[in-house]
Amino acid sequence: ASRSEDSQYDINPKLVNRRGIYKDVYKSQDGFTDYQLRCNLCVAMAYAPQLFNREHAQICLENVAKILMEPGCMGIKTLDPSDRQYNGDYINSDMTHGWNYHQ
Repeated sequence: ASRSEDSQYDINPKLVNRRGIYKDVYKSQDGFTDYQLRCNLCVAMAYAPQLFNREHAQICLENVAKILMEPGCMGIKTLDPSDRQYNGDYINSDMTHGWNYHQ
């Protein structure tokens, strides 16, 4: 949704990191996590497509493809690289003990 449509939705414009997405959480404790682009929303769209506005869903899925997917990669990023919590570096000796962060 563009800023001009904010009044039609439950949105805190100060927390929006990226537009053209669907939330996969709502009223989270931290607030900003409501506005993170994550691949989880694709599961909801596949399971209950009737809950989504077709035009908005198309825009969202185009953003998922453009932002969370890379040519030649086997998987999908689990968080938007522009998100402040994104950490795409894989270092085996770090706190994840061999598990990737968001790739």
